[in-house]
Amino acid sequence: MNDEHSPHHRILNSLRLCQETVFPPVMGKLLHEAMQPDPDLHRLAEIIGLDPSLTATILALANSPYYKLTSPVSNIQRAAVVLGNKEIFKIVLFVSFQNNIQAHSSTQSADITGTWNAIIWSATASEILARHIDPADTSLAYLCALLKDLSRILLSTAGELPFPVKDLPTFSPEQAAVERKHWGTTHEYLTKELMDQWSLPEMCTEGILAHHDMEHLDQHPPLVQAVILGTRWAEVEFLHNGAAGPALQFHALAQKFLDLDDGLYAAIRQEVADRFRSMCETLNISMISTRERFFDYPIKSMQHFYFLSMEIQTAKGGLEAVAQAIGMHVKLYWGVEDWNLALRSPFSKKWAFFHNQSTNKAYEEIPEDQPLPWTYNGPIIDLWDDGNNIGAFRLCSRDGGRLSGDPEMDLYFRFASQNYALYLQRHAVMESKALILDTIPIGVAKLDAEGNILQANQHFASLCTGPRELPGRDLQAVMTEDFKYPQDRELARYFANHNQLSYARIFCPLGPGTSPLDACIYLVIHKHITGKKTEHIALIEDISKVRSIEFDMVKQRTFLHNLVSCMQDLVLTLDADGTITYVSPNASPALKGRNLFHIAKPSGLAVTSWDQTMLKNNSGPIEITLNEGKAREDKTYEFITSRLNETPPQYLVVGRDVSKIRRLEKQLKHQATFDSLTKVFNRYQFNITLTAETKKFARTGRSLGMIFFDVDNFKGFNDRYGHQAGDKVLANIGHILKQNTRKGMDIPCRYGGDEFVVLATEIAQTPLENLAKRIKESFDARYSKEMSLSIGVALLKKDETPEMFLLRADKASYTAKVQGGNALILAE
Repeated sequence: MNDEHSPHHRILNSLRLCQETVFPPVMGKLLHEAMQPDPDLHRLAEIIGLDPSLTATILALANSPYYKLTSPVSNIQRAAVVLGNKEIFKIVLFVSFQNNIQAHSSTQSADITGTWNAIIWSATASEILARHIDPADTSLAYLCALLKDLSRILLSTAGELPFPVKDLPTFSPEQAAVERKHWGTTHEYLTKELMDQWSLPEMCTEGILAHHDMEHLDQHPPLVQAVILGTRWAEVEFLHNGAAGPALQFHALAQKFLDLDDGLYAAIRQEVADRFRSMCETLNISMISTRERFFDYPIKSMQHFYFLSMEIQTAKGGLEAVAQAIGMHVKLYWGVEDWNLALRSPFSKKWAFFHNQSTNKAYEEIPEDQPLPWTYNGPIIDLWDDGNNIGAFRLCSRDGGRLSGDPEMDLYFRFASQNYALYLQRHAVMESKALILDTIPIGVAKLDAEGNILQANQHFASLCTGPRELPGRDLQAVMTEDFKYPQDRELARYFANHNQLSYARIFCPLGPGTSPLDACIYLVIHKHITGKKTEHIALIEDISKVRSIEFDMVKQRTFLHNLVSCMQDLVLTLDADGTITYVSPNASPALKGRNLFHIAKPSGLAVTSWDQTMLKNNSGPIEITLNEGKAREDKTYEFITSRLNETPPQYLVVGRDVSKIRRLEKQLKHQATFDSLTKVFNRYQFNITLTAETKKFARTGRSLGMIFFDVDNFKGFNDRYGHQAGDKVLANIGHILKQNTRKGMDIPCRYGGDEFVVLATEIAQTPLENLAKRIKESFDARYSKEMSLSIGVALLKKDETPEMFLLRADKASYTAKVQGGNALILAE
């Protein structure tokens, strides 16, 4: 039952109100007319002619460089002859879309500029790409791309967008999560529900639903592929943060997917860019700034400067190395030797100010609130990161005049900004980690496979009294020479045993003056194995004052007991046989003393053995069903098992109760498969089954039949007796279908509204007609006085697609309806 108070229902109502307010009622008729195989030109002209401003805009666009006509056109009829009805409709739709949206928009024009840019680019790109992928109907690709984000645009005008308008052109998984949270669904499905009122072609609907599905690009029909590529192309060309990586990755992927050489792909990109500029100029739509777009630059230049500037990100040697890299780039590429450079320090609120190398000056540190000591007076090129100034490059006036407005230098410094921002992030994190390691009062050292010290923090070095530097020394030698502790055979065995993952021991002096520390130390070593490489992390801590904390152990034990008591998870300990030795307070006490492998069983198929070997393997989370006692129902838990370092071995088991989750998953799976009212399969499941059975027919040759019908006079019945009575009729039809179809052989589905369809497998024509007759007879026995069925029957033909098969059955049903209903028609 549809919840009228759900976020989805509320947002959909708001959307439909916006749709009625923004678009004139004739828009649906206009769409329907234009999507006909042979649109009525005179009808379109009449509609357009009612709006002189719209007519003028259409003629201006038709005569613009966008279409490259050799002679001007002066009226709509002539424009339709020259451009074609589909092109005229595209212009009408876009102009009406843009004018009406802007007229009702509450957002600032600056906020919506990027959105209109992305809409124009994606629609244009989808149409041109469709010409190379699926030339059958390129206008449909344009239409899908134009309308795909209609719900988000309308909701932005109504102030219902749950994120900033400036983020509209660039879709992200985070946006999808926000949409589900605020709307109860995503914009693709909202747009689809709006478009259902305008009766768009099914392929266009599929394009709208899948326009972000780059992951499964190769699994979609060609026209939908064009829409997906066009959508992604607009996102990477107009990234508001200016990141070049996604744009270059897309160009490489698209060129490979479309099997285009460099020249042809560059020509397509140039054509999209030219038509985009022409559309914006003709319709007086602003373009976002050059710092926020990439189509001004050839792909080769983008690749060149992108990889050239990556040297900044990987520079080693501090800010001097960054400045040296930038200086080398501008010298070798543009011949610039006289410059100043200011870089924001990653560790202080200061600028590192550099002169070119010819001055032989070290860099200066300038507080950010003081003016920079420029020695040149040429133009300044700023380095930006997400709106924050992180640097500035200034040329001398001679070079500045020569290179003023150089687009390639601008592109280089865009990429230089991004890579310096990444450099700052990386080094800031490294500095923070180094600071923590040097300030904690525990000695930390990294060892190689044999136990030789590779690196050590300051506290570790301070504990050692030997004259030699630590790197390269053997840890065992450090223990005997620096700490004066006796050699430990267990330590030697640890380094020799590849399977021993840790070592721990407390060393204490035998008497006063025995050790230079005169203290007890705790040494623990952890083995880290990556592939064939083995390393160790050694920790040394002074525990001379350990006695002072012995009195706190009772308090800690109480604290741990309370902590486990508050946990919602089930906590158990097991012995080596699987017998439960401890049960957390939130579980049944009856579990203690019972064997886990006798009272629980795996609920999945991945577990090969359910016995004591599972404890030793420790293979990861395992889902089990546990019987906690007679008075409690079985529950499903996700168990994680860890070994406790005790002899004899003990095991810790932590179980997360996933019973409700699994019940909900089962319920959701049922809801996604079956129609809630009629209890037969829903349309989504029908489409999946139809595709699968069609492929099986092509593979095996086994026959496949379809019965498609709807209810005659159903609307009149609803109007007379009410929707509850109508719902009962639909539910009874579902019961009739399940009674008359073969279980496991026939698939009854509710196609939508009062339309139903049955897929019948391995069936000949006569049995298929008999099945349809039985369904009709069962229905007539109940409702023959007020309603009847219009039935279409079809058998799948060789080389017939699922869409063609469905269309034949639907047409046969429609023929029965046109002939007065209450009939069964065999499809041609």
